[in-house]
Amino acid sequence: MANAYGGEREIDSLKQALADPQNVHKVQTLNELTWEYLYNDLGKARLYGQQAYELANADTDLQDFGDSRMRLGSICILENNPHAAIPLFKEAIDIRFQLLAETPSEEALVATIRLAGAYDNLAISQDMTGDYEGSAQSNAQAVKLLYKYKDDPSITLTIAKFLNNRANALQKQKELELALVVCDSAQRILKGLDKVGYVQLSRNLLIEAQINIDINQCDIAQVKLNEAADLLSQIDSEEYFLLQLALKEGIVARCQGRVEEAISRLSGLYPQAEELGQMDILLTINSQLIEVYMLQNESDSVRKYLSRQKDLHQESNDPLLAARNYLNLIELELRDENTEEVQKLFLELNDIWGNHLPINYRNRYATFKAKYFQLIGNYMDAYKYSKLSQSLIDTLFDHNQKAQQYGQMKVQHNHIQAEKETQSRIDLLIMISLSIVIALLSLTILFMRRSFKERSRALSALNQQTRLEQKVDTLIKENEISSLNSLLQGQEKERERIGRELHDGVGATLSTVKLYINGINDQMNLVTQEKNMKINAANQLIDNALQEVRSISYNLSKGMLAKLGLKEALYNFGQIIQSVEQADIKITARNISRIENGEVELMIYRNIQELVGNAIKHGKANKIQIAVTQFDDIINIIVEDNGNGFDYTGIKKEKKGGIGLFNMEHTIKAMGGSFEVNSSPGMWTTVSIDVPIKD
Repeated sequence: MANAYGGEREIDSLKQALADPQNVHKVQTLNELTWEYLYNDLGKARLYGQQAYELANADTDLQDFGDSRMRLGSICILENNPHAAIPLFKEAIDIRFQLLAETPSEEALVATIRLAGAYDNLAISQDMTGDYEGSAQSNAQAVKLLYKYKDDPSITLTIAKFLNNRANALQKQKELELALVVCDSAQRILKGLDKVGYVQLSRNLLIEAQINIDINQCDIAQVKLNEAADLLSQIDSEEYFLLQLALKEGIVARCQGRVEEAISRLSGLYPQAEELGQMDILLTINSQLIEVYMLQNESDSVRKYLSRQKDLHQESNDPLLAARNYLNLIELELRDENTEEVQKLFLELNDIWGNHLPINYRNRYATFKAKYFQLIGNYMDAYKYSKLSQSLIDTLFDHNQKAQQYGQMKVQHNHIQAEKETQSRIDLLIMISLSIVIALLSLTILFMRRSFKERSRALSALNQQTRLEQKVDTLIKENEISSLNSLLQGQEKERERIGRELHDGVGATLSTVKLYINGINDQMNLVTQEKNMKINAANQLIDNALQEVRSISYNLSKGMLAKLGLKEALYNFGQIIQSVEQADIKITARNISRIENGEVELMIYRNIQELVGNAIKHGKANKIQIAVTQFDDIINIIVEDNGNGFDYTGIKKEKKGGIGLFNMEHTIKAMGGSFEVNSSPGMWTTVSIDVPIKD
């Protein structure tokens, strides 16, 4: 008998270990036997999996305990019983979370992959039951777990798979705008993997094509299908993906009104899908043909494919396609005004889905309900469902509009990026060509004018100069951090001096002027009302000036930071900016304690001040979010704003403006930290900083 890995010899060895009374790892042995039989003899896999499940207890090794739940859950999926699988996978997730928490950091990758695998199985089960929202959330959790290891190409590919799964679940849920965003995230990851990622990238393009079909952007859908076809032609593609590609092309033909072509394409795929046993593709082909023939009022063809659909559903466990089939049946019976059959079909559909149909299916459901009640003379309920249908149409239209707008923005963005990349390549080629020409000329002149002895002497001098430069570079690097600290200390002393002068000089002078004006006002008993108003106005202006001077002095001085600490100083700073600049500032500070190195604490505070000032002054932002989180050895700072955005990479290359940001980046990286700016014109700006706080 064939098996998963080891063959008959491995199975015999496992059975002998199971029979050994000295074996204290029987749950592990049963788990391995279950895996050997899982894809070959489901009955035996169920037998050993159930034994492992029942034998596992509080004394069992935690990993074996969790694996017994995973194996039995996999058996339930293969038995088309996803409802039984879901609690098993959830229990396995809880156990694997506990194992991950107990695992040393250097061994955490394997534990993380196992936990992500449990979420993957849970998502598959949820998708099979029609819980697309739960499936999307489970895939998002898997991505979140693995993202810290994204630099590993194999992990990157797994992350892309989970992102595609999430986009697919969101598409079924009709959260189309969010589905497009997730597709974009997967594409950005996959485009760095070359041919290794072509299968997942093709799948991603097929999902995006389906989303564009849903929002009636068939031209864009066709472009995505062409891109997928090009990728699949470059690799040994699985027949499943080629079938999916051909299926989507048939659906696009139907949506574009090319009915005969759609029928020909879809009917032609049926034998191949049947031969490969691809039930989901067979059901989709059938549903599409039913809807084509319904539009053409060919009732006989509709009933033929509906009958075939009913037979297919007995072998499938896809609730979404089942609901689609029921709605098609209801529509057909409504055309014939067969109200008794319609009522029966509605009851059966409710038993399958309850109130959890996706929004586009709920719209069809409400429309058919309204027509049904109209046929039986219940005009009150007919009106109620007509109103519900109109409300769902409005909501669906709003969702589709947002998705269309996002898709159009993406096309424009891609076009701009393509133009930039083309120009960059041209510039690079010009620079390389010029460099080659100059180098060749230099070498030719040098060869002609210098003898071998002179060249040797020059080479010796060059080597000596290189060694000298290396020594100088070493000294510069050793002193760079010290120099930066001195510069920061000098800037801080200058701030304190200006703050003191504002407070003690200008502030004191303004206070004295106010006392004089108040004294004059008290002595002028016969002052007119108009003069009194002017004096009061002058007093108000002086009060405003004093408040402004104190605020500026307070911000310039590090006394506030020393007195309040970083967390309270940031909240105080946010209140001042919010009152002066009329900007909505949200500050979140987590686990912030006093930092032993006062210079580092001051630098963090000044950097946040400068980032907020840049957002308001240059970005014209009116909404800013600041998140500061302290970990064991670093502080993470994230500053986001809704301003105009800018091309930071381009500014750095052209060396125009942005001096404050360049200095900030240089200082933080010299300390061993990280500095990242994510922005582009017209988009939000996010600055992420990691600052080391321990030597």
